[in-house]
Amino acid sequence: QLSHLIDDLRTLAHVDAGELKLELGPVAVDALVLSVLDDLHERAAVSDVGLQLTGCGGMAVADPSRLRQIVTNLLANAIRHSPQGGVVVVHTQEADGSVVIAVEDSGEGLDTVTQEQMFVPFWRGTGGRAKDGSGSGLGLALALMLAEAQRGTLEGTNRAGGGAVFRLRLPLVRSA
Repeated sequence: QLSHLIDDLRTLAHVDAGELKLELGPVAVDALVLSVLDDLHERAAVSDVGLQLTGCGGMAVADPSRLRQIVTNLLANAIRHSPQGGVVVVHTQEADGSVVIAVEDSGEGLDTVTQEQMFVPFWRGTGGRAKDGSGSGLGLALALMLAEAQRGTLEGTNRAGGGAVFRLRLPLVRSA
C-alpha cells in the first residue's frame, strides 16, 4: 500500500508540474474495461458485488496505462461502496465526439459535502463513504487530473434509484 501511495503522489506531482509523459493513441475502450473487470473480479466476489459491462464504447484517444489507472480506481471505489449483493455497472458509449465510460454503483450515493470535495487530494469522504477508513484520498483527485491531462473530463453525481455514477469522457478517435 505504501508503494502504491508513493506512486500516486509521484504521479500527482508530475501532473501538477506539467511533466506527466503520456503516450496518447487509439484505445479500444471495451477491451480495456473488460480487462480491468477481470482484474477486479476476485475483489468484487469477496465483497459479493456483481460486475457488468453494457454498451459499445468505440475507440478513445488516450494513454492506455493511464486510462487503465482511472478505470481501475473508479471500479475499485464502486465495489467498495456497493453493499453485499449490489451491482456495479459500467456503461460505455460514443456521444458528442467523445467516448463515455460511466461507472455506476449501488451504494449510498454522494452527499452534498462529498459532491463538493471528492476531487480534492487527501479528502476521504463523509458518512458511509468514509466508514471503512481505507484509501488515501488520492484516487479521485488523481483520476480527475489524469482525465484532464488526456483532454477529458470526469464527473460524479447521484444516479436515479440510488448510488453514484462517475462519468469519464475522452476524445473519440476520428475515422479518416
